[in-house]
Amino acid sequence: MIRTCLGLIGYPRRYSVKWRTRKRTYTRIYYLYTLEELVHLLRDAGFKPVSMGYYSPFKQKSQNIYIVVTKARATEVAP
Repeated sequence: MIRTCLGLIGYPRRYSVKWRTRKRTYTRIYYLYTLEELVHLLRDAGFKPVSMGYYSPFKQKSQNIYIVVTKARATEVAP
């Protein structure tokens, strides 16, 4: 029941949120990642992280992640 109230479905950090317009209702899906998970996915996709961290525009502790990447050369991609 708690999962239903929070919009939690399937994957532990996959949330669905209803978004209404005047004509329709849409379901927006959010996937929440840790910094380590996101870096791993980017490396697997062939990117090389240059800079990463957390960003907070309002000087509060924030969980907004930023990652600056470059496309890795063919010799730099891990097998």
